[in-house]
Amino acid sequence: MGTRHSPANGSLATAARRHGTLHRWTFWLTAAYLVALILIAFWPTPVDRSAHHDILGVLRWLQLHGAPPWLRYDVVEFSANIALFAPVGVFVVILAGARRWWLALLTGLAASCAIELGQLLFLPDRFATVADVVANTAGAAVGTSLGPLLLALAPSLSGRTGRTPSPRPATVQQGPSTPPYPEEDFDREAPNPMSASRLSRRRQAPREH
Repeated sequence: MGTRHSPANGSLATAARRHGTLHRWTFWLTAAYLVALILIAFWPTPVDRSAHHDILGVLRWLQLHGAPPWLRYDVVEFSANIALFAPVGVFVVILAGARRWWLALLTGLAASCAIELGQLLFLPDRFATVADVVANTAGAAVGTSLGPLLLALAPSLSGRTGRTPSPRPATVQQGPSTPPYPEEDFDREAPNPMSASRLSRRRQAPREH
C-alpha cells in the first residue's frame, strides 16, 4: 500500500519553517537594534545637539508655508522617541509570541525607565524626563500592535520572495496485481522441457539390427 501525504501536514511544515526563518532574522535584528539603542541612549551628550538649530530652521520654514502651529520641536522629539521604541514591541511579540504581547509593553516600559534613570545618575548633560518614558512606552505599544500583523503576513511574504518548493510526486494507492497474460493461457498445459529432451534423444539414437 502506498503512503499518502496530507496537504494539511505539508502546509503546517512549510509555515513552521517560515516562522523559524522569521525568528532567526528577528533575533539578529534585535541584537543590532540593542547596540544602536544603547549608543543613542547613553551617549554623553544629546544625539540631536548638532542638528538642533537645523531642525528649528526647518520647523520655522514649514510654519511659514502653512504648517500647523503645534508642529514644534518638542512634538518632533516626542514622535522620534515613539519611533525609536516601536521596534521593541515588534521584536518581543515575534520572539515571545502574540499571546505574550504584554511582555512587549513591560519590556518597553522597563527599558525606558532604566535609560532615564541611567541618564539621571551618570550623564549630567542628558535630560531624564517623564515625557520620554511616556513616549517610549507608547512606541512599544505601537510595535506591539504591529507584531501580530507581521506574524500573520510572514508566510505569504516569504512564499513570494523565497524559493518555491518543488511539488511532491503524487503517490497512487496500489491495488492487487493484474496477471500479465489472459486467463485462458493458464488453462493450457505448459510444455515439459524434460519430456521434449527425452523425445529428441530417442529419435537421434541408432536402431539395433
